[in-house]
Order: sequence, then structure tokens, then C-alpha cells
Amino acid sequence: MVQNASLLYGFDWDREHFINILMGYLSLFSDIHHVSSFCYYFGMPIITSLTLHPVIMYLLLFESKSMKKEIRRGFILTHLSLILNEWFFSFLFRIQLLLPYGALYCEGPLCRLGLEKWILVTILSVPVVFINPPFNFLVMRMHQLLVPTSESKLRTQLLLGVIHTTLMVSNVIGFGVFGRDHDRSSEIVKEPELAWVAQRGGIIFLFGPPGDLQYFKWELLTFLISMSIIAPPLIFFTGDAMKILARTGDWMGATIFYIIPLSFLFAFIFFDTTSFPGWFYAPLRFITPIIFTLNGHQFGVLFIAKNPTYRKMPLTATHLRYGFELDRDYFLDFMMIYDFVVPIVSALTLYPVIMYLLLFESKAMQRDIKIGYVLEHVSSNEWSFCFFFRIYPLIPYAALYCEGPICNLGLNRHTLTTLLSIPVILINPPFNYLVLRMHQMLVSGNSKWKLSARTQIVVGVIHTSVMIANVFGFGAFGKDHDRAEELKKAYLAWLSDRPGEIFLFGPPGDPQYFRLELYILGSSIIIIAPPLVFFTAESMKIVGTTKDWMGATIHYIVPLGVMLLFMIIDTRSIPGWFYAPFRLVMLMIFTLNGHQFCIFFIIKNASYRKKIYHHHSRVLVMPANASLLYGFEWDRDYLINFSMTYQSCMPFIALILHPFMQYLLLFDSKSMRTEIRVNYCLTHIALVLNEWSFCFAFRIYPAIPYAGLYCEGPLCQSGFDKRILMSILAIPVIAITSPFVTLMMRMHQMLLPVNSKLKLSLWYI
Repeated sequence: MVQNASLLYGFDWDREHFINILMGYLSLFSDIHHVSSFCYYFGMPIITSLTLHPVIMYLLLFESKSMKKEIRRGFILTHLSLILNEWFFSFLFRIQLLLPYGALYCEGPLCRLGLEKWILVTILSVPVVFINPPFNFLVMRMHQLLVPTSESKLRTQLLLGVIHTTLMVSNVIGFGVFGRDHDRSSEIVKEPELAWVAQRGGIIFLFGPPGDLQYFKWELLTFLISMSIIAPPLIFFTGDAMKILARTGDWMGATIFYIIPLSFLFAFIFFDTTSFPGWFYAPLRFITPIIFTLNGHQFGVLFIAKNPTYRKMPLTATHLRYGFELDRDYFLDFMMIYDFVVPIVSALTLYPVIMYLLLFESKAMQRDIKIGYVLEHVSSNEWSFCFFFRIYPLIPYAALYCEGPICNLGLNRHTLTTLLSIPVILINPPFNYLVLRMHQMLVSGNSKWKLSARTQIVVGVIHTSVMIANVFGFGAFGKDHDRAEELKKAYLAWLSDRPGEIFLFGPPGDPQYFRLELYILGSSIIIIAPPLVFFTAESMKIVGTTKDWMGATIHYIVPLGVMLLFMIIDTRSIPGWFYAPFRLVMLMIFTLNGHQFCIFFIIKNASYRKKIYHHHSRVLVMPANASLLYGFEWDRDYLINFSMTYQSCMPFIALILHPFMQYLLLFDSKSMRTEIRVNYCLTHIALVLNEWSFCFAFRIYPAIPYAGLYCEGPLCQSGFDKRILMSILAIPVIAITSPFVTLMMRMHQMLLPVNSKLKLSLWYI
């Protein structure tokens, strides 16, 4: 805290701390030097979109068959409106309250498009206001289903719904009409309490000084009247339903996470509250938007928590030990899908950006450091751990469940555990090398900690040898417990219907053979960790950075250490409900190790942040004087560059998928008829040829609506005549049809009965 720069109403806390936490993501794309260690507004929508929201949508779409159709629709619409509200408020706008001023600060991408303020206020009001109609509909329909009557009153319900929606629409219009700045806004914004905010580069909606809203007070009165009309029926419906169900979850959640923060905001904007002490405002400004953005989360949590069919298993009437019923019915399926999707998404988005920065935008970086970063990035265990193995821990048992393609190849247990250990263990040497080399660069030449090249090589060899010993240890001691089959039948029978493998090293606290490998791993950590901690601590004294070490600790050392610790220690005294979310969270944190490395790599380097901003800012703020017909300015400034990069990367990324596909067709499809298998192979080869020619050799971009194509691949830069190029391009495009048509025809003929009139002779085929 800067002690000599105190501001009224506690704004010095916002300036120095709170606004950087809420707006931390912008440090990626601006010249702000204070990088927050926790980017709330950026992180929350992404985390919940990858975790909580898909679970709720899955339950509503596939696990709610006993729920009435209209109730299910009400829940789905309410949940979608909450997601929309979360992304708009937290990501696209990123609102910070400026109480006690009648003002809001917006730093999201929508506020940087150059739109007029009344348009932005109108857009902001849509997700905030329209969260009400689906929730009102849901409460009313649930109440009507609970009321013991045979008479239908759909017309009255429809009328109430129309009134509610009309009132909400009037508020959207009110936001647009009265969401104007105060006449003295240019003068007020120069006050020290607001001047520092204006310098950040976002937009301030300055409706007025404390207690004087001028225009915006009319919209607040409109909103108050709307709520006074809407709230009584909702309170009555909820209160009456409570008498029947004794359940207040939905209404209490909406009250705490929507009504209260919104009411606080509008009340403090409308009334002059400058008599409150300054220390009161800063936490209020910070906590209120966080509570408001958690509205969608509480809805999802309460939706699961209040329904016993979603908490307990429909498969059996018995309760499984250690919370495994949640894994069986929800978490395991979710994690298998998550493990399949995340590597593909990150391989198409985050990882190419990092490789591009390392290979082409890091010319000032020393060669050995660049090599260390590249090796660290390439050694990320995401594809092997998440995609090819798809591991799921079975804590408190000393066991792992594997459902990836490698575990279904029929390999023996020693081979599988050895293959699994390689990506998990060998991610360490590149990281150790990188930490060591960066430390040696930072220490002065006369420091006693300046190591010679020979000493550094010896340290690296010792670290690598220790890690390799663990690979052999996994292979040698990764054996099932002598009572493994008995334990599987008794306690893990629910996994018997799944296609994967169970590595059952032992019951809780008794890993038997695998205990020796855990001892080797613990000894390895004791040998390796102290030098790394020392080098990192020394580097922190010089540059004040902890990002790499903290990221590795949170996403690799902690989850791996905890999972292995739970294998060797008997933890059955812990309550069962703890285990299921613990298994899921630890695994997800571990699989995000590569992502945190990439994010910190970009965040901590200002030149990379500027380069990313330079490449992407044009899509956020389109030049007003550079408009082209048919929207070609979008292609020029963004889409064609993205398409060329995407096409260059796709064939190489697909090298992971195509060999696996060919392996399945050639060696694991013996039950398939030979002619069908041959046609599948030919079709797949034609697709690979098409992909490499279209995406790599040519790199085509259509010039619609013009009858033209743009080509930027190496073949188009070789100087060939255009007719020759078009002939070459036509080969993979057209040749793909022959094996595919043959495949479809042969499969159709196989399915037809012998006496069908559509049965063709081989001569016709």
C-alpha cells in the first residue's frame, strides 16, 4: 500500500489491490505492469464452463427423464441465462463498482470496441435483466405442479409470464434511454478518486456523483417498480411450495446471489452514502460483483445438492464405500470426456501459440534457455496421461484405473506401468535444467553459487539418472497385489463393466510391491527438491518471480505427491463424502500442468503480451475507415491469418491420430470383413492425402462471393502454371470420393436381405 497516496472512500485499496485481482487478465493484453496472481474475471467463466456447467447440462439433458418436460425446459433456460450473465458480466464487460459514486468501470473487450455508452449499457442490461423471466417461469410452474388441484389455469400463468417479461423488457429500454453520463461527468472524472481509474484505458459509466444520478435515477425507479410487481407473486409461490416441500434452496440462492448484491448496488448508487467510513467501501466494491457472478454456481450446486437422485446412484440401492457412487455415475464419465477433449483443444489453441513464441518471437532469449523452454513444453504429459492412458485414481486404494487406448492393447502389466511412468517422470529433467540455467544466468560472475559447465552437467546427469531409476522402479514394482482379484470383486466390482484396466497395487495403506517404488520416488524428491528450491529462492531475490516454481508446485508436485501419499498411508478414517470430489479435483489440477506453464510463460513476459495483443487487437477494434465489401476486412485483419496458421498446424497435429487409426484398421479389426477393412484403409489414406495437400501443400482460402481461391502453400509459390496447380489440387479433392462411395455401397449391400430388389450384383458395384 502506498501510504502517502490515500484516497477518499478507500479507493487506494482498489487501486493497489482489488481492481488488479478482478481485472488481472488484462495484464496479458496491455501495458499494465502489475500482474495479478489470481485473475478472477478471466478464470471463473472458463473454469466453470469446463467443470460445473457441463455437469448440470448433462444432468438436465440425459439424467432427468422423470422430470416434467416444462420444468426441465425452465431449468435449462435458467441455467443458460446464468451462463450468459456470467460470461457477459465477468468476461465481456468485467465490471468494477465505483461506490459511492453512481458509476461503473468497464474494462472488458466489449468496452474497447468504441461503441457509444448507451449501446453498451443496453447490452449490459440484457443478461442482467433477462435472467428473471426463465426463473419466474420455473418457480411458478413448480408451484402449480405442487398445488393439489385438477383445474388448469394456464391462461392466468401465461398472463403473469407476459407481464413479467414486459416489465423486464421495459428495463432494458430504460437502461438504454437513461444510462447516460451526468452533465458534469467530465469534471467529476478528474477527481483523484476516479482519475486513476480513467488512466487504465477502460470506460467509466459515470451516472453522477454520490446521491445525484440525474438521468439514471429514472431507470432505477423503473426497476424498483418492476421488482415490486414481480417479487410478491414469486415470494408467495415459493413460500407456499415451502409448506409442501420444506425446501428453500432456489429462492434463497437467488436472494443471496442476485437480489441482495443488485439491490445493494442500486441503493448505494441512488442514495448519498458518503457518511459511511472509507474502509467500508473497498471490500463492499470487491465482494459485491464476486457474489453476483457466483449466481450461476449456486444454482448448479443447489440443483445437484437438493435432488437425491443426482447425489446417489441409480445403478444399485446400496451405498458404495469412499464415495465411489459419485465416481461411478458422474465423475469418471466426466473425466474420461474431459481427458479426451482437453488435449485436442489445447493442441489447437494454447500450445501452438507457445511454440510460435518460442521458435519465432524469442530471438533475444539465450539459446540454452530457449531449448529448455521448448523441451519443457514438448515434455508436457497431457497427451499421454489424458488421452492415451486416461488415468483415474481410486483413492484410498493404492490403485489406478486406465481407460485409454494403450490400456486396451493387451500389453502386460509391467509394460503398461513403465510406459505410464515415462511421461509422468521425465517431465522433470527439462524443468530442472531450465531452473538451473536461469539461476546461473542471474547470479553474478564472482558469486560462490556460480557453477562451472562441468558441475552443471554433473547435476543434470544426477537428476536425470534419479528420474530414470523411477521409470525402472515403476516397471519392476508396478505389480498387482496378491489379493488383487479378490479386492476387485469385493470393492471395485462397479468397474467390471467398463473396458479399461485396474492397476490394483493394494488395499488402503498396503501397496505391497509398489511400496518400494514409492520409497524410491520419495528418495528421489529428497535428492532433487532441495537444489531446485534453493535455485528458485536465489532467483526470487534477484528478479522477484515465483511463477514457474509455484505453478509446478500447485499443478505437479502437490497433486502427484498427495495421490501417492494416499496410496501408501491408510486414510480410511476420512469420511467417505470427501473422497469423490478429492479424486476429481486432484486429477484435474495435475492434468492442467501444461496449461499453467503456458499461461505463466505469456503472463510474465511483457513482450509476449504485447505481441499477442498486436496480433489480436485488430479483431477487437476494427478500423472504421478500412471497411471492405462482403466483410473482407475481417479476413484481411484476422481470419486469413488464423486459417493459414491452423492449416499449417493441423496435418502435424493429426500425426498423433492417423497412425492410431491405421493401427486399429490393420491389427485390431479382425472381426471386420476384409473388403470393408480395405475400403476403410483406402478412404482413410485418401483423407490423409487430402489433408496434407489441401492444408499444407496448397493452403486454400476461398474468396466468396467471388469465384476465386487464394493459395499460400509451398506449391503455389513454386512457380508452376495455374492450370498445373489446379490439376494437382483436383486429385486429392476428387480421389477421396471413389473409396468412400465404394465403402458406403458395400456396407449397404451387406445390410440388405438376399431377396431385396435393391441387392446388386458385384458387376454393377
